[in-house]
Amino acid sequence: MSKEDFTKAIKACEENGERLCYDAEACWNSPAGLALAILAQEEFAKAFMLNLVNEDIIPWTSGVKWSIRNHECKHLFVLIMEYLTTIDEQPSEWLKRLKSDERVEIPSHIRDAINIYRHELVRRKGERDTKWKWQEKEYYHKIPKRIGIDRAVDIKKQYSLYVEISDTGDVVNVPNATEKDVEKELERAREIRGIASGQVFNAMSCYDKIRDLLNWVFEEPKIISQNAKSYGVA
Repeated sequence: MSKEDFTKAIKACEENGERLCYDAEACWNSPAGLALAILAQEEFAKAFMLNLVNEDIIPWTSGVKWSIRNHECKHLFVLIMEYLTTIDEQPSEWLKRLKSDERVEIPSHIRDAINIYRHELVRRKGERDTKWKWQEKEYYHKIPKRIGIDRAVDIKKQYSLYVEISDTGDVVNVPNATEKDVEKELERAREIRGIASGQVFNAMSCYDKIRDLLNWVFEEPKIISQNAKSYGVA
């Protein structure tokens, strides 16, 4: 894909996210409104992911292409985007940090969201790297673990749409969501849509660090392989 293609794709995702927000607003008192709001979040997250590819932060590999279609991957990026919306950094502060090379600390739940995205989802499932073993899986932060591994957000979305039937024919779940639930997810979608195209003006230091981390986790296998070859162990 060319830069122009990615730009068109990003715009299409943003526009569809806007439409889904509008539809969710019309279903404010229905469980379907919750599902539509989460779908809107997924579209904005998809735009954000495509923008990172377009900036050459994330490589356009088969695993990343798979992640664009995977719900858990997009929900992890919603978590990252939501974090960025909480930062209020003036441009002058960013420039000051940039010039002084001041270290920026990213919360553990965001670092683990990146690790789960890259290693547990893209690497293990998207790239089907069966040799990959992550020994500290149980130590992931509970928030991204619930989202990326336990599928909590996607299950909530499914439960707001479908009646679930058990193997014995019993009704396990009937779609149900309060107006407060719908508004909460819709508000999350509204918050992240402003940075879907990478326009993170009030959190540049943190955004720079997140891009560095994403770049590293995708470069890391290549770097290890190169180092192994240089030492004659590969």
